[in-house]
Amino acid sequence: MELASHTVSAAAFIFNKQQLLLIHNPKKGWETPGGIIENGETLIAGLKREVQEECGLCVDIRYLSCVTSITNARKGYNGVQRILPSIVFDFVCGCDHKEVVLSDEHDDYCWADIDQAFKLIRKDLLFRFESCFDQKVDFFGCTKEAETDIFEEIRIGE
Repeated sequence: MELASHTVSAAAFIFNKQQLLLIHNPKKGWETPGGIIENGETLIAGLKREVQEECGLCVDIRYLSCVTSITNARKGYNGVQRILPSIVFDFVCGCDHKEVVLSDEHDDYCWADIDQAFKLIRKDLLFRFESCFDQKVDFFGCTKEAETDIFEEIRIGE
């Protein structure tokens, strides 16, 4: 598999009532479902596929909550030697049921109250989790001037 100079990823912060779904990756800790969008796949289709693969749920996408840039390359998996820097789109999603079917990537899950989720979630995901409550897009990893220019063109959640 050949990857572009940047990969595009999507993650789902899935809520059922006032609880967030967290899935446990034995190598990384508590996280949310998501992953790399495959070649030829739309962002939304990729997000729904990743959620289905990782926890067996069909979700209702409510809004885009955060766009962030991960600038470091990291070790790959499934035959990919190295994953290049990523642009990650985080979405707040809803789900009507709580029956989770985990993939082999994960070994546990929980539906956590908001306070509990803040304690469990991986530290590198905390600011992305916080953006779920803003109901607008937050842009990280860019200059203030770039952020201003982006908001002039994109107005989501206002």
